[in-house]
Amino acid sequence: MTRYFILLVATTLLHVIQAMRVEISDYANHPCKRNCLQTRHIPMTCEYNFTIEHYQTLSRACFNCPYDAADCYRPHCIPGDGNVRAVKVVNRMMPGPALHVCQGDTVVVNVYNQLGDFEGTTIHWHGILQEGTPHMDGVAMVTQCPIPTHSSFQYKFKVPTTGTHYWHAHAGLQRGDGINGALVVRDTSPTPAMTHYDEDLPEHTVVMQDWLDQFASSKFSLHHHSMGPNTPASILINGMGTAFGLSKTMDGDHAMDGMDMGNKMTMNNDTDHPMGNMETTPMTTSGMDMHDMGDNSSSKEEDKSFVPHQLFSVTHGKRYRFRLINNGILNCPLKVSVHGHSLRVIATDGNDIEAVDVDSVTLFAGERFDVILSANQTPGNYWMHVVGLGDCVRSMTSQTAIIRYTGQMVMKPLSGDSYADGDRGGKNANPFAFVGDTISVAQMTSAKSAEDVYTSHNVKKFYVQLGYNEVENYRFLDSVHYPLSMMTMMNAGMVHGTHLMALQMNKITYTMPESPVLTQYGELKEDVFCNETSIGKDCTQEFCECVHRLKVAVGDVVELVLISDGKYGMGNHPMHMHGYSFYVLGMERLNDTVDRSLIEELDSRGKLNRNLLYPVQKDTVVVPDGGYTIIRFKADNPGFWLFHCHVDFHMQLGLAMVIQVGESHEMAPPPPNFPRCGSWSFSQAAGISAYQCTNAASAISSRPNGVVMILLYAFAIFRIFVKCL
Repeated sequence: MTRYFILLVATTLLHVIQAMRVEISDYANHPCKRNCLQTRHIPMTCEYNFTIEHYQTLSRACFNCPYDAADCYRPHCIPGDGNVRAVKVVNRMMPGPALHVCQGDTVVVNVYNQLGDFEGTTIHWHGILQEGTPHMDGVAMVTQCPIPTHSSFQYKFKVPTTGTHYWHAHAGLQRGDGINGALVVRDTSPTPAMTHYDEDLPEHTVVMQDWLDQFASSKFSLHHHSMGPNTPASILINGMGTAFGLSKTMDGDHAMDGMDMGNKMTMNNDTDHPMGNMETTPMTTSGMDMHDMGDNSSSKEEDKSFVPHQLFSVTHGKRYRFRLINNGILNCPLKVSVHGHSLRVIATDGNDIEAVDVDSVTLFAGERFDVILSANQTPGNYWMHVVGLGDCVRSMTSQTAIIRYTGQMVMKPLSGDSYADGDRGGKNANPFAFVGDTISVAQMTSAKSAEDVYTSHNVKKFYVQLGYNEVENYRFLDSVHYPLSMMTMMNAGMVHGTHLMALQMNKITYTMPESPVLTQYGELKEDVFCNETSIGKDCTQEFCECVHRLKVAVGDVVELVLISDGKYGMGNHPMHMHGYSFYVLGMERLNDTVDRSLIEELDSRGKLNRNLLYPVQKDTVVVPDGGYTIIRFKADNPGFWLFHCHVDFHMQLGLAMVIQVGESHEMAPPPPNFPRCGSWSFSQAAGISAYQCTNAASAISSRPNGVVMILLYAFAIFRIFVKCL
């Protein structure tokens, strides 16, 4: 009896500790956000607390935003695009806290999952290779178990590689609902790229994404179970957009009772903001300040107020480094330009390149580009245009921010801000359509000298086809009640009838295992894994699924020839590889459609172009529809690494595989008492005691530090003593 009483007291204490509120911060003044080029650089441990919760745009924290632009700056106010919708965010910010650190620092992030619907989550550090720390990669059911709701998990890793990266949720479709933010690692010694700019300011970090009018999971279900649309509602720049206006009559629920509704739109435009400054022009009825709701462009709607523009300040005569990040979720690549200015591209995905001057640059989902903006034009206000391509063309979805020269009037630019105004001609870097004056990443040149991986003759080559497969997909169809043939006939001619088909790699749909492959590989049956040679089925005639695995040995030089057949429309597949930066050897769009057999035949005759001298390194690259992309890497980072399309809906459909590098004994062991998870049944009862003992200890690794950690440690030891000894 005493034993159970003690256990009850300990459990109650645990719940009290867990219920203690963790202070949330934007970390705008974190000590690690410092000058990394100081004479005596000393690496720091940079610790952050992330509280993840359900939240809302234009919540009560926003008071009278956007009617009073000053209120849009309030703590915990997420303006969004003017449309009130639920979100999932970190620290009541969107994007979440921007982490600015120096090369060699150690990043520690305590994640507290407070999602109220008992939804698990993880955080992936996009662009951080996690060499030696694969368990910190943050991929649900690959490198770790999802973090259960009302519990916590601590990520800890070093950042030896510099560049523009970002972090985001990697469980389900949470990334598109607001769980993301910048992660910038700056050099500690001068580099050639630094000769191109005078200023590298944290406030010139630009996180962009296409934005939905509801939870991504709801949009996904509507699209795949009932032919609903999948086009975004708008585009956000640092969490802000001007797509939706709110009536000035204040007759909606957003009005704050008792607030003075007079004109309170006065505010210093230099007000600090974690992700740069926001436009604070009074929302008057003048034509200059009104926006057109049609096609997300702009004209005069004098009865509405809009979310302020994101504002970036520059000084005439200086050159500025802008770090562009696309957290895109759908087939909507983002084309970026600045009116009246050219852009100089100097880096992509954290890797420096030889500078290229362009008029615009396109970013596919998950990509980052660093560009230089020279403030060499007549001082004034200029639009930064972000234009959506792909599926966003149908709705002409675009967004604008303001580049303001120091000392200029607080006003909007005089040039047009419509979709057509932003779809700039001239030279385009990283094109979507390969039409006109373009330069692909395969045509760019790395700033780094060549390595042996470029010219190695002992290359393991794999052909990987990406595309729709016309087979009965039980996930969205039923062979008896609503089969593919019936649905195809009923929806003939619809723009997106292809979503009835299976989107696959080598005609295989990736499924998540019941336990993480990195940490519990020995508990998984070998037959859950497969590839195109071991599947044992004709996947052209029936639906094939498994934990799609590509296995290579440590030290192998691996080349992937990625093929997008393009047979069902002009799309894009930005492929992201965890654990590696690969070399982009070639990229070409051959036709509207292409067969894998043709690519293999051309390759056998040496007709696929490869750059083996100074190819660019990336971790995310697009595969053009009707064409191919060739990437190569040296498998020197043992682990299980996800390789997937970064269009969220495509990933959800199973357009992914896991690359196993080495055997399990060659991989870094998990930290002590690392969390475990998996299936259970009464038939496994014989092994339950041992599992409980292990599981009790595992609670230690996912708890806060300090006094709380000590109490939890004592409690875990007590559980082990009572249950297992």
